[in-house]
Formats: sequence, C-alpha cells, structure tokens
Amino acid sequence: VSQQSSSQMVISVGSLPLIARIKGSASRLQSTLSALALDARVSSDPDLDATADQGLAFKWACKRSDGISVSSQSCRDTTGALLSLGNSSTLHVAANKLPATTDAPYEFTVTVS
Repeated sequence: VSQQSSSQMVISVGSLPLIARIKGSASRLQSTLSALALDARVSSDPDLDATADQGLAFKWACKRSDGISVSSQSCRDTTGALLSLGNSSTLHVAANKLPATTDAPYEFTVTVS
C-alpha cells in the first residue's frame, strides 16, 4: 500500500510601488545666499536589483507652507517668475534665487515614475 500527501500554496506576484526619496533630513534651514541642492538619486524601484539602472523619471514640485497647510501656488523666484525645477534626479536652485521666508517655508516634492 503506497501513501501519498500533497500541499498547495497560492502566490500572487505583483509590482511593489516605487520609492521616492530625497537625500538628507526632512527639513533644513538654508540661507538665500547659498545655492540649494536636492538629491533624489536614492529613489528606487524595489522590484529591481539595487545595483541595476533604476530607469526612473523625476518630477520636482515646490509649494509654500504655513506649517499647517500647503499653498496651491507654485514657488516663485525673487523676480516673481515661476521657479523652474527641471526633471533630473537632482535639483539645483542658484543662490539669491528664492525670496527669504520664515513664516511660510518652501516644500519641495519629488515624484518618480
């Protein structure tokens, strides 16, 4: 008499969400006399090997915040023009480009796709 046993496992395979991350702390105090550099190269696709080319596209946004809510208006430079942010993994804003602020700090966001 032969004996038999079986077991079953159901596995769902899907994609994990992309991880957008800006290097450094979540907030900083920055002089208007210094250039601002933000780096999102640490963003990743968790479905890829960390050493592989991540193939991510970047979109930066900037809004002003009063600490409670974020304004719906995009950031403007010292001339009143909309701040140009670009689509690379790093964001550079030249010195003296952002107006000084203490009551409504800037909030920079990067979206990866």
